[in-house]
Amino acid sequence: MKSKYFMKRIVIAVPTFFGITILVYFLASLAPGSPLDAFMKDPRITADELARLKISLGLDKPVYVQYWNWLRNLLHGNLGYSFSGQRPVFNIIKERIGATALLAASSIVLSLVISVPLGVLAASKPKSKRDYGSSILSMLMMATPNFFIGLILIYFVSVKMKLLPSSGMYDANGTKNVFMLLRHMILPCLVLSFQQIGNWVRHMRSGLLEVLTEDYIRTARAKGLSKWKVIWKHGFKNAFIPVLTVIGMSVPTLIGGAVVTEQLFGWQGLGSLMISAINARDYPVIMGTTVVISVIILLVNILTDIAYGCLDPRITYK
Repeated sequence: MKSKYFMKRIVIAVPTFFGITILVYFLASLAPGSPLDAFMKDPRITADELARLKISLGLDKPVYVQYWNWLRNLLHGNLGYSFSGQRPVFNIIKERIGATALLAASSIVLSLVISVPLGVLAASKPKSKRDYGSSILSMLMMATPNFFIGLILIYFVSVKMKLLPSSGMYDANGTKNVFMLLRHMILPCLVLSFQQIGNWVRHMRSGLLEVLTEDYIRTARAKGLSKWKVIWKHGFKNAFIPVLTVIGMSVPTLIGGAVVTEQLFGWQGLGSLMISAINARDYPVIMGTTVVISVIILLVNILTDIAYGCLDPRITYK
């Protein structure tokens, strides 16, 4: 049944994916400016050369024809060539996707490591000082924009205390190693995790509080099991299901936050690539990053649904 359900979700995801590409392509074409703007800054270029460039890039055709040509290339496994870089879009994305994946995965791990224990501690003693404290802290974290906490960390940690670098993935001397990468990753990872931690603490707390009122929890307590054994052995697994849902739903937000965070810290990932492509009206790169991000989000949503059954055997797939 799981394989049948998986195939059904894939079939549903296909029109969703094409709908996303259509929307993004037409919105990008409606934005002010043109890919030719960068060439027009060259005082030596002539009107005839601009006309030839327009034809060679396919910009002389209607938008729906441009989209159809791009889609036909995509179905043949070709993401096209960058207008500004004159390089295959696939190679550009391949160089950047590892940095974004590393930052996003680290952010998820850090958020889980901090939010799950905090949520469990808050739920273990409701209406206590630690419960109220964690609720206030989580609301503040959720309400704080990424760029704001990023600027604060850069000012105090990097500028004032000079503890961590504020930009780039490696030092400017050209040396590249794992230790240097980790030092540069700490601040952007903290910024990207900030809102997530507040959100996941709240869901972990509410999910565990609901589970702790179930009959099987009272039965476990009646058998003489300790409070923490009941929570971790019997309550945590079911309480984590709502958090898993939030994690799956957080992926689009995580990628959206990565755009701001990568730009703020000079992190060379898909987020900063998307910003530079939008500024240059580089449609092939915009669409290439859209394809990668859309596929990742759709797959994560499908895998999240399947993971429900692993955590709770009562869930069936139809």
